[in-house]
Amino acid sequence: NATASVKEYSISQYPRSSAAEESDRLGYADANVVGYSIREKQFRYTIWMRNSFRSTMPFNPKSVIGDELYDYKADPLEKHNVVKDKKYKETAKRLKEEMLRYFESQVKK
Repeated sequence: NATASVKEYSISQYPRSSAAEESDRLGYADANVVGYSIREKQFRYTIWMRNSFRSTMPFNPKSVIGDELYDYKADPLEKHNVVKDKKYKETAKRLKEEMLRYFESQVKK
């Protein structure tokens, strides 16, 4: 069924490569940087964390080095990060809050 939906979003984890290509592309390379993405039908929000952060650790805002938001309707190739665009302020806030809830759900209590 092409119209069926299982979840509202998916979560992915991406370790940043320490390869030279990454350094050339971004100006740095660090294997201790990990990106966590939340993907919905229209949007993908990614938060980049340093200090070897893992989702099973308590969230520390000081470990955040950046975030990204892409609108797949307007930009299916992810060429324009719109996380700071006023038009997307509420979407970025909502997805960041969802990501923080996800992190909280992963920490063993």
